[in-house]
Amino acid sequence: MKKRTATFIAAAAITISMGSTAFAAGWQQDAAGWWWQEDNGSYPVNTWKWIDGNFDGVAECYYFNESGYCLQNTVTPDMNTVNAQGAWMVNGIVQVQSTQPPVQEQQTSQAAGTALDIEGTYKGIVDGNVEYAIVENINGQYFMELTWWGKDYVPYIGGGVFEDSQIRLVFNGNVMTFSYVHGGQSYQLTKQ
Repeated sequence: MKKRTATFIAAAAITISMGSTAFAAGWQQDAAGWWWQEDNGSYPVNTWKWIDGNFDGVAECYYFNESGYCLQNTVTPDMNTVNAQGAWMVNGIVQVQSTQPPVQEQQTSQAAGTALDIEGTYKGIVDGNVEYAIVENINGQYFMELTWWGKDYVPYIGGGVFEDSQIRLVFNGNVMTFSYVHGGQSYQLTKQ
């Protein structure tokens, strides 16, 4: 009798565990195309989403249509270009974003002696006009004052890249590259 009860309980446990659905974030495909499935089973619809699908520390940006499918090798409704894999491109270059640790962790490492050397005035041509960018470090946070944009705090996301919902600033040596997050021209300004 004890043996039958133990067998019944084991069989019931296996049956119950097989009936539950477990989701893991990742790319999914069917006959209609590719979509990104979140951990909870949902998926993005009518939106852009930064995804590091191969977990290499670099995310690409993808546009998902009204059915949740990733647009590929086309122009999106907001007039941006995506390549054959669906990644957003500007002037033929796939746009990427670091998936480094949160800003607070990075600012802590900067305070430990690895601060960026980006403060100063940068100059360049933006939309045919000579423009300036002033970069300040105020209490461990970098503020950018762009003559054509105004003064703004732009979060540091790692690798010399600062980005908010509208603009991206990439610092490489004495050069700052300014671009809009969802398309448009990139501009290079040089530290003075």
